[in-house]
Amino acid sequence: MTTEWTEIEKNVPIPEMKVSVASKYRFGEMEIGDSVFFKGDKTTCKKHNQAAHAFGSMRRKKITDQNGNLTGGWMWQFITRQMDGGIRIWRKS
Repeated sequence: MTTEWTEIEKNVPIPEMKVSVASKYRFGEMEIGDSVFFKGDKTTCKKHNQAAHAFGSMRRKKITDQNGNLTGGWMWQFITRQMDGGIRIWRKS
């Protein structure tokens, strides 16, 4: 089976995503220590949990100390806990 190509194009810019986890959930506005509560059932809570961790994983970065030694890999880290009636999400780092 062969794949039919049209033509290869160079320097075509990649368009920005229109809907993203960042714009829908606003995790990018949270500071370390902030938390947010989402009301919902287990299915809804699972979606919010996945969204927080997806947001954090999209912002991975090599973190080094002043000597250039690798000290970690996550600039954005979230802690989630299911609570009565919903889920609470904290920004840890």
